[in-house]
Amino acid sequence: MNGFAIQFLHGLSMTVLVAAISGVLGTAVGLVGAASKLSAYRIPMWLAEVYTTVIRGVPELLVILLIYFGGTAAITLVIGRYVEISALSAGVIALTVIFGAYSTEIFRGAILSIPHGQWEAASSIGLKSWQIWWCCHID
Repeated sequence: MNGFAIQFLHGLSMTVLVAAISGVLGTAVGLVGAASKLSAYRIPMWLAEVYTTVIRGVPELLVILLIYFGGTAAITLVIGRYVEISALSAGVIALTVIFGAYSTEIFRGAILSIPHGQWEAASSIGLKSWQIWWCCHID
């Protein structure tokens, strides 16, 4: 194998690694975001709304650059000495933030599409409120 093939395979492995890690973390962020958007409490609902609106409205490349360069500047300012964020960390964080915003809306829409009868059925068999929310949610 020549040098380019090795570099290509290394790039492919890093891409798969970043996608896998940020996919898992973004899904978790999306579940928390959907729960926040459907919450009865105004502050988490408002924060999740701002998060999804801003992140989905800003180009992805800008989010990546802000986290990579702005994160280094912010950590340096907080700690008081120069700290550089690695490209892998910045990529994972940026894609987690982006994927989390989109998956929040996907999960929210999926939860809201569950029929009212599912809520009643879960309640009639004696499930607790957190179990009912886990399986189906109603406004």
